[in-house]
Amino acid sequence: MEGSIRVAHLTEVNEALKNLSQLFQSWREIRSIKDTFTETTRIIEQLLDYDMAVLYLLGEKGLCFIKTTGELEERELQTQKILNEKLFKNSSPLIYEAGFQESTISQQFDELQDIASVILIPLLNKKGLQGILACASKERHSFSSQELLITQIIADALNSRISILLYQEFLEQNNKELRSITKRMRHDFANDIQALALGMELLATTELNKEQKKYVEILDKSITSATKKLRELKELKKKVERDYQ
Repeated sequence: MEGSIRVAHLTEVNEALKNLSQLFQSWREIRSIKDTFTETTRIIEQLLDYDMAVLYLLGEKGLCFIKTTGELEERELQTQKILNEKLFKNSSPLIYEAGFQESTISQQFDELQDIASVILIPLLNKKGLQGILACASKERHSFSSQELLITQIIADALNSRISILLYQEFLEQNNKELRSITKRMRHDFANDIQALALGMELLATTELNKEQKKYVEILDKSITSATKKLRELKELKKKVERDYQ
């Protein structure tokens, strides 16, 4: 498979860039990391002769997505404590053109046990290592400079897209919590207002002196103000939900 990259001439490079542009545009309609990687591997298969593409996603979830033939497979990642920044120096990819199976690092990648050659590209964010993109071949493979460039472009773009999707997920979770809090506040607030209003009705049937009537008027105004604020809170909740959508 030496020199097996299909991007060899200028016209083919232009075609590759066109495919990448279409890929990045398609991401705008995709809301999950799995679907994003599925679409990415479709482009990888068009441009490169890799046998396997694997996305390792570190963090709380600890997942990996594996694409060989057929559907994309999703697994829970067991070794993410070992996969850390120490594997990579200066954010540079790790490249094995042969003998990956015999390397000590291969033991940290259970999904790549039958692989001879591989490019491992770190996906980094401000917090450190976010994930790893692996493009692998079962046979000895000499990676060309163009092949490395295309793979790096895909990895960099994928890294940015994953960061966006994770942030959107964070916002969505916060929005759910906000909806829950405002719903509870409105419920409690409404109960308090109802209790005050009921108390006012009872007071209205009671003979009051001048000073007591003054206090009742103050309470009545407070109930009116609280009712108005309750409506404002309800409108604010609706606005937040509209803005998020």
